Amino acid sequence: SFVNLFTSNKNKKSGILILLGFSAFGLVVLQEYIEHELDWPYLLLGLRTGIEESTELLGFFLCLLGVGVYA
Repeated sequence: SFVNLFTSNKNKKSGILILLGFSAFGLVVLQEYIEHELDWPYLLLGLRTGIEESTELLGFFLCLLGVGVYA
C-alpha cells in the first residue's frame, strides 16, 4: 500500500502523513519503555501521561488527515 501511495504524485502527501502517524505510534512504544525503566517523581506523572497521550492523538490525527483530506 505504501508503495502505491509513494509512487503516485497525487497520493504522496497522504502517504507521508500516514507514515508520520505510524512513526508517532512508534514513539509511544519508546515512551512506554522509558516510563517503566525510570522512577518518576509524583509531580511529573501527569506531565508524562499528557505527553504520551498527546503523541497518540497526534498519530491518529496525522493518519486520519492522510486518509480523509488528501486521499
